[in-house]
Amino acid sequence: MAGPIRAIIVDDEPLARRGLEIRLRDFKDFEIVAQCANGREAIEAVARQAPDLMFLDIEMPGIDGFEVLRRIPQTSMPMVVFVTAFDRYAIDALAARIGSFLPEPESRRHLSTWLSHDDAVRMVQAALTAAAPGYAVVYGVSANTRGWWDLAPGRTLGYDPQDDAEVHADRLPVRDEDAAEAAHVGGEFATEAFHRPAL
Repeated sequence: MAGPIRAIIVDDEPLARRGLEIRLRDFKDFEIVAQCANGREAIEAVARQAPDLMFLDIEMPGIDGFEVLRRIPQTSMPMVVFVTAFDRYAIDALAARIGSFLPEPESRRHLSTWLSHDDAVRMVQAALTAAAPGYAVVYGVSANTRGWWDLAPGRTLGYDPQDDAEVHADRLPVRDEDAAEAAHVGGEFATEAFHRPAL
C-alpha cells in the first residue's frame, strides 16, 4: 500500500477517540482522516473519505457498530478493528492485552512491557489472518528479554514478535519509582499514589 494507512475512529466516547488518536499520531504509517461520534457519522465518513481502516466501537446510541457494518456497501468496506470494552461480542475475536505501545521504552518497567510499532503491525496481521481463532487472548508485547508475559498464545496464532526493548536499556535512567512500578502488572497505576478506598 502506497502512503499511510488512512483511518477513521468511531466511538461515542470523546476520551476513547482522543486516546486512540494520541496513540496513533506518532506513527507515519497512519493518517486519521475522520473522527466520528456515532454510527451515522461513520457511514458518511466511509462514503466521503474511503478509508483503508476503521476503528469501530460496538456499543453506541442509535446506530451501533454492527448496524454500521450492515449499512456500508461491501465494495466500500474498509478493514475494521473493533474497539470495545465488552468481551461478550467476541465470536472469532482476538483480545490483545497491550503492554506499553510507545516509539521506544521510557522507563525500566517498559523493558518488560514494550510493544514496538513493527511488532504491533505483525500482531494485527496475525490476528487478521488467523483461521477461526475463537476467542483468544494474547499479550501485545515484543520479544523482550525481561518480559513477564507468555508469548505462546500469540505465537499459536502466528504472531512472532521480533523486537526487544533491551536494545534501549542503556539509555534509560534508574529512577526511585522503578521497583514500585515493576511490582504490579498495572505499573504506576497500581501504586499507592492511585489508591482509592473501595466503595
